[in-house]
Amino acid sequence: KAIRGGVPLCWPWFAAHPTNAEEHPSHGIARSRFWTLESAKVENEVAQIILVLPTDPEVQQHVPFPFELKAIFTLGETCRVELTTTNLSPQNQLLGGALHSYFALSAIDKVHLEGLQNCPYLDTTEQPNPEFIQSEKELKLTNETDRIYLGTDAPVTLHDPTWNRRITVAKSNSLTTVVWNPWIKKAQSMSDLPDSAYHDFLCIEAANARQDMRLVPPQATHTLATEISVA
Repeated sequence: KAIRGGVPLCWPWFAAHPTNAEEHPSHGIARSRFWTLESAKVENEVAQIILVLPTDPEVQQHVPFPFELKAIFTLGETCRVELTTTNLSPQNQLLGGALHSYFALSAIDKVHLEGLQNCPYLDTTEQPNPEFIQSEKELKLTNETDRIYLGTDAPVTLHDPTWNRRITVAKSNSLTTVVWNPWIKKAQSMSDLPDSAYHDFLCIEAANARQDMRLVPPQATHTLATEISVA
């Protein structure tokens, strides 16, 4: 099962499967598989780990085209995560995904986000998903939040004054940013999340979701990346 923490790797789609949600897992297959280690090195106080997703029969059941998928973690003064797909098929392939980053907080009601002002977003807590524009400079969470911000490549900064730190989440090859916290009622309904855990984390995700899915030609490569820094 996927681990609720760290940076789950959502691939090759985000949220429900775009055409057959009943037969394919939410957020794709990559986040619930064992990966193999291709290389690990440390140079000039920077560590880099490269993992490869094996294409076993279960993966092929959900991803019916040949591919190579690598996760590259570069860990030094910042944490950079890259999810790189090479399309090995003879046809174009439409890919989505997300780097579903979880961040620990002093308390959800003590933090705020900057970097999303004037961005349109879909509120996926409602069906169908209404679209709004965020007018406020600072986003403070006061209830269940599951927003897909559209058309933005800007970094987002998480301010946590109680812990005296700012976490900046930058990204590349992504025009959608996801902000998620289940809040009280939904946390109580989730079997893999303690009832009070919503109070202690926030997800800020670099994504290729909805109209930001990417068409990858044969033999071409697409890299979704995020870079996380702390001050």
